[in-house]
Amino acid sequence: MFSVDERPVDLLMGPIPAWRTLRVGAVGADVRQLERNLDALGYGGFTVDDTFEPATSVAVRRWQRDTGARADGVVDLGEVVFLPSAVRIDQHLLTPGDAVSSGAEVLTVGPTAPAVTVDLEPTQLSLVSIGDRVIVRLANGTETRGTVVSVGREGAAASEDQPGETQTVPATVSLKSVADAAGLAGSSATVGVVTDTSEDALAVPVTALLAVPGGYVVQVDRGERIQALTVTPGLFDGIKGLVEIKATGLEAGDRVVVAEAGA
Repeated sequence: MFSVDERPVDLLMGPIPAWRTLRVGAVGADVRQLERNLDALGYGGFTVDDTFEPATSVAVRRWQRDTGARADGVVDLGEVVFLPSAVRIDQHLLTPGDAVSSGAEVLTVGPTAPAVTVDLEPTQLSLVSIGDRVIVRLANGTETRGTVVSVGREGAAASEDQPGETQTVPATVSLKSVADAAGLAGSSATVGVVTDTSEDALAVPVTALLAVPGGYVVQVDRGERIQALTVTPGLFDGIKGLVEIKATGLEAGDRVVVAEAGA
């Protein structure tokens, strides 16, 4: 994961955090956890149990030699990090050459698959459920699809210290194509919830709609003239800025007049 004073710190799998130095004679569930990792990595030659035996030390020495660590057969506290599952490094909190002290945070990690967290207002909770499909516009402009995998309930009520403050509720979205988010950890994104779909819909930019008494019209460029056609709006795509319309005399490929930004 990182190195301190040119000594590597490796990630191993297991639910028990590293809390002591492991050497010959140590007994406990953390020893079994270490031995399971060594065996899975191909450094066998011992019985996977709760006892750190000389054969375990030999395997540790082989593993340390291959990883570039000091090959002494002892796993010092701080030489490994145990986490329940594989993780992805989200952010480096320090740069090479920074001084560190015991307990200093070096980096932050997250799930191996990138996820997007959305802060929902209480009024938006009825619009989002686990399993809902969403469209995510990433910071680099890429649009990708995702699925809501969790909707938290913590903090949904107003704070007692600030009774007038509205608390948001986090929702987590997993991305269908994780490669789309490569290098974008910590950036912002826009999430659109798919509440309904329409097949073979005719759509125009929402800025093409003009409100008139009794409804809406769209101005169509007919070459030598601009024709105003009455339209009935349908579904709205907030990500792409498109709105479904139903109209007579308007077909796909027709050029429509849109309002300029800021106009």
